[in-house]
Amino acid sequence: MIPTCYFDMRLRRDGNMPLPEKTERIMGYLHEVIAGGHRLAVAFPRMLVLPGLGDLVRVFGEEGERLGEAMDALMDREGIDDLVAFRRMKPIPEAPAGYECYRRFRIPGKRLSAKRRGNPEYEEKQATLRRKRLAQSQALPFVRVRSRSTGRTFWLHIERCVVDCVEQGGPDAYGLSRRSSIVALPIILEE
Repeated sequence: MIPTCYFDMRLRRDGNMPLPEKTERIMGYLHEVIAGGHRLAVAFPRMLVLPGLGDLVRVFGEEGERLGEAMDALMDREGIDDLVAFRRMKPIPEAPAGYECYRRFRIPGKRLSAKRRGNPEYEEKQATLRRKRLAQSQALPFVRVRSRSTGRTFWLHIERCVVDCVEQGGPDAYGLSRRSSIVALPIILEE
């Protein structure tokens, strides 16, 4: 994915709902829009500046028309105006301040596949990796999300990494990069 345009959603600080809960709702809405066929990538420019993922969600797209459709789909969600203020869509600046990606930080599950069970060496290796990744995840912001395909709720840890703009892959169902598929997003300094 090579983004050409973006729009921002600034989380509202008014109301009774805390920012992390608002972010969870927005991520759920984005997940549904992406599952509906829109190819979007997500950034959190104020991540760790404010607690958690911050108060700004930036959504990138490859084509202005498709990104506009995704923005319309989000704006049509009931109650979204209580959660965020939308900013108009803009083209990517010609000379961004750099590139970064926002990717899922995966923690291996406790269960092993039937194929892997019974292999003590593999089981110990996975348990060690799980402990290490759980410890690393403590420093990362996260959101609680519900998978549309499985219906399961889980914690989605997100890490921000500096990348080269030549690294281009496709985002996942939450608009995030994966280790095997990096989406280099331009760093856009706020006006």
